[in-house]
Amino acid sequence: MKSLLLISAFLLNAALANAQAGYACVGGYLYKPDSSKVYVGTSDCNTAIIKGTFACVSGYLYNPDGDKTYVGTRDCETSNLGGGYACVSGYLSKPDGSKDYVGTSDCNSAKIANGYACVGGYLYMPDSSKSYVGQSDCNNANFGK
Repeated sequence: MKSLLLISAFLLNAALANAQAGYACVGGYLYKPDSSKVYVGTSDCNTAIIKGTFACVSGYLYNPDGDKTYVGTRDCETSNLGGGYACVSGYLSKPDGSKDYVGTSDCNSAKIANGYACVGGYLYMPDSSKSYVGQSDCNNANFGK
């Protein structure tokens, strides 16, 4: 019984670690959360935007599950990533894998950190739900450091 509990705890910890894993770009390779890697080049590694569980490299937005979507180099440069959320090309990618269209302007002014996103007057929670708080409150949102 004790060994079954230990195995269950180990598997749960491994699953949680993988769910929280992000990306790393080293030596021209982008390392994904599943420990696989893809060659993107040294130059693109140097300019990669990596925050939270998202990465924007070589014009591609890499999601927490390792899938990628082409968004373009310019949109990678202006991407707003972090805390389980990514706002790129006017779309807010949420931790549950869904997306909301919020517009480019709201993406650029979004506040994203610590599992929360405040975009266009809506506060998005770590579980991907949202609540209207108003643009003024979004502008003054404090998610800590």
